[in-house]
Amino acid sequence: MPRHPAALRSRLGALRARGPLARAIHRFKYEDHPNLAGPLGALLADEARSFLSRAPELVVALPLHTRRYHARKYDQAQLLAGTLAKATGRKAPVGLLTRHRETQRQVGLSEAERANNVAGAFAASSRVSGQRVLLVDDVFTTGATARAAASALLEAGAVQVEMLTLARAFSLE
Repeated sequence: MPRHPAALRSRLGALRARGPLARAIHRFKYEDHPNLAGPLGALLADEARSFLSRAPELVVALPLHTRRYHARKYDQAQLLAGTLAKATGRKAPVGLLTRHRETQRQVGLSEAERANNVAGAFAASSRVSGQRVLLVDDVFTTGATARAAASALLEAGAVQVEMLTLARAFSLE
């Protein structure tokens, strides 16, 4: 599998997640609160307005593995991407990027362990060929997952991948 060292053309973590925002993201992601997608997606669209003015039109969520999706009952990144797309007049089709290999949770792993954990975990549809893609997730930590996903998109023919997350790495403290 070819590597794309500069897989992400640009990235933006709209906010620094701490305090109430960190708690909201944690509730959204781990405590069964999919209803937070609306307000968090609106916040993302508002905070990233300048970035979005030049960002790609095709929105792709950084997906959960099927097993984690079934345990959680929703994919928080897809909900966030859908809300963002609706708020900005973009498209966010489901299924353009899949996590075909289950990975362990990234929490507590070093940067190198994170990169190894997600290497080769993603596959992208040929429908991204020739497209500029805006990859969306909730939190950006080291970028290992984003780079692995972006590499899969580029290997499937995407011409550019930019990353937008609601927040940069956070602490619940």
